[in-house]
Amino acid sequence: MIELLKFSIQPYNVVFTMLLGLAVFYWLSVIIGVLDLDVLDFDIDVAEADLDVETELETELETGGGLVHGLLSFLYVGQVPVTVIASAFVLLMWIAVIMSNYWLQTDSWKMAALVLLANMLLCFITTRLLLWPLRAVFGRMMSEEHQLKNVIGLTGTVLSAADDQRLGQAEAKSRDSFVRINIRTRPGIKVAKGELVRIIAVDGPHSYIVEPID
Repeated sequence: MIELLKFSIQPYNVVFTMLLGLAVFYWLSVIIGVLDLDVLDFDIDVAEADLDVETELETELETGGGLVHGLLSFLYVGQVPVTVIASAFVLLMWIAVIMSNYWLQTDSWKMAALVLLANMLLCFITTRLLLWPLRAVFGRMMSEEHQLKNVIGLTGTVLSAADDQRLGQAEAKSRDSFVRINIRTRPGIKVAKGELVRIIAVDGPHSYIVEPID
């Protein structure tokens, strides 16, 4: 263990050791609730990426946009959180670089660069294979989260009574499916089970403000 630690901070390995340390720190922060799983995510539709840009960037996109889009799609960006993709790639790279430099007894920066390039290609493909079974899981989670972010203005049926102090539940139709949400009302208003309500605002991370429909 001590030998591995010493070898991992050698000049040819230290960069990926530091990146792995950052990944571990990030996941510890997620576990204790300091950071979110999607802290690095950005809005992107991999299947139908919008490449409309200003005129002066059209040439650059024609030559490089397709490659970038292909790389993002290859690693399931938009289907799996960026933090999960990055963490998997860093972990695989750290293992590959450590093992390669140890077995090959890397003794020059030129050799280290060749090892790095070979491992990047290998880990790029391995990351895709590793993430493949996770697409469905994260796809379902992201779909549900997207639905919950777009319920403002929808109507729903109260499943359990609520007021400004007591949290209740309601079921609203979002597109072709139903979503169940926690609800609360504005001061002085109560809603009973079976009553129709309109979702008018976000109340917190996991609840919404509703008003009865006359």
